Amino acid sequence: MYGVFTYICVPSVQKHFRGRNLILNLVIVTMLFGGGMIPSYLVYCAYGLYDSYWALILPALISPFNMIIIKNFFQDLPQELEDAAYIDGCSDIGTFVKIVLPLSKPVIASISLFYGVGFWNDYFSSMIYLKSAEVSNTDSVEIYHPFDFTDFRGCYGLLRYERSTA
Repeated sequence: MYGVFTYICVPSVQKHFRGRNLILNLVIVTMLFGGGMIPSYLVYCAYGLYDSYWALILPALISPFNMIIIKNFFQDLPQELEDAAYIDGCSDIGTFVKIVLPLSKPVIASISLFYGVGFWNDYFSSMIYLKSAEVSNTDSVEIYHPFDFTDFRGCYGLLRYERSTA
């Protein structure tokens, strides 16, 4: 995940990179206008992601909010550090690995916490996209309740409660 973010964010910070504003605008548009639950469900079913962990991993792979945070962090790094590395004979990848990544440990830790809390709190997606007992992380408990909540007739109804075990 971090490799995807950094390879998208680092070029968009460079002043000589064409289309850097276009990349940022596309990211902001995807953050503001989501597809919705039903089209997402249909897409996951069409691609065969239903009832697999990939239905939970792929949508969260690139978060626009996290990408903007990382881009702003890289934008605040001084250009002189990269210029000094080029003068010392370091390549673009060497500069990225030896200078930029060690300086970006705080933002990587922050984004890791955001992802950890986000995955921890995201039980609704697993209830929608994971149905088999081998893949699902929910336990089903069936309780008989004297009042049926579906038709309000007062007959004995069967309620199904699910709790997450993750």
